[in-house]
Amino acid sequence: MTTALQQYGLLTQWQLRRQSVLLPLLVVVQGALAVGTVLGFGILMGDLEGQAALYLATGAPTITLIVIGLVMAPQMLSQAKTEGSAQWMMTLPVPRLVFLAADLTVWTLVALPGTVLAVFVGVLRRRCSSRSRPQRSATRWPRCCRRRSRCCSPSSSSS
Repeated sequence: MTTALQQYGLLTQWQLRRQSVLLPLLVVVQGALAVGTVLGFGILMGDLEGQAALYLATGAPTITLIVIGLVMAPQMLSQAKTEGSAQWMMTLPVPRLVFLAADLTVWTLVALPGTVLAVFVGVLRRRCSSRSRPQRSATRWPRCCRRRSRCCSPSSSSS
């Protein structure tokens, strides 16, 4: 069991080092895609209430995960096959499940910041848009809008 865990750790480390040049770019692209999706849904669909807003706020993290799983990971695997590193990995005395788990860990680490950012922006946007109604008293501002920023001011909802 310890050899499988050691192999998993070494393969994960190897995958991270192999993609270390692209990892910062991938994380930034995932973050921009997540924020753009949340804000873009809001622009396209308008100011939604309740369940529809919740679906749109949770749809952005789902889209970032789909982009990772269906676009980036297969593209990197095909690049590894082209350069021969995938064939070299298959010749190692390591179970294929360990190789799959290490690759899955790397892609999970790449997708995690974008997913967390999408959830955070979705919650912040939904909280600000649902609390910006003029009938709310000035003492009951949400925590994100205590300073009465532009997104939550009663005057911005009427214009």
